[in-house]
Amino acid sequence: MMYLISIAILMIFFIVILVLLVNVLKYNKHMMQQETKMKTMDKTIESLQQKLQETNKRKYYRVAIPITECEFEFMDMGNQPVEGERKKGVVRDISLTGLRFDSHEDFPVRQKSIIRMFFMLNDEPLEIIGRVIRKDEAFGRPLISYGLEFMKTHFSKEEDLFRLIREVEVELRKKKLQG
Repeated sequence: MMYLISIAILMIFFIVILVLLVNVLKYNKHMMQQETKMKTMDKTIESLQQKLQETNKRKYYRVAIPITECEFEFMDMGNQPVEGERKKGVVRDISLTGLRFDSHEDFPVRQKSIIRMFFMLNDEPLEIIGRVIRKDEAFGRPLISYGLEFMKTHFSKEEDLFRLIREVEVELRKKKLQG
């Protein structure tokens, strides 16, 4: 009889160990799933942080302006002074720190081109010196878009440029509301 009791206790012991082992395996599987979810979340967070940084690169919002013709001349191309005639383009949008313009001219951006640009905004003549930081070519489009980062404007205060940009934006909204 002692023998049967010993066997019963041993079987209960093995069943308890088996149940514990099954629970540990289930817990490990659950933890691995949670770890996989956390890695996915980490990747999502990194992706969102990168998108946020890209969005925040532009400190100030841009205002799309009506087609505004401009002229520009190269001042410097890859640390080499340049003298030449004025080229023509069209300013598309503007912010406190830069603008986007289109031109038929095709010039390299990697050479850190510095240009002086002239155009009218709200009947006010602007002269801006800036660094070309981006070039966008679209297949089938005759114009090439460039991003210009301001280095110097003729405004003594940033507020004056901000005021001018706001005036343009208000006029555009009024026109939109009128039809």
